[in-house]
Amino acid sequence: MIAQQNLQSWWAGLTSEQRGRAVIVASRPAPRGMLIDDLTASMIQAALPTSRQIWTGQPEHLVEMLDDVAEFVLGVGRVP
Repeated sequence: MIAQQNLQSWWAGLTSEQRGRAVIVASRPAPRGMLIDDLTASMIQAALPTSRQIWTGQPEHLVEMLDDVAEFVLGVGRVP
């Protein structure tokens, strides 16, 4: 289980563009493949768990947003 404080601190530090990307990723069915980019780096810096995936030749499949993070993002960041 992820500490809510970690999730809230991470979310508060995101730009509006990063929040939008996080919502898009969180809305996908699992596994939620992510690019290795500034959003992924922010999750790792916030000590949020990620799952490393096997290289498939597609860079967006290197890291996965886990269910707990996705549930949080959808709860606080759903775009109307």
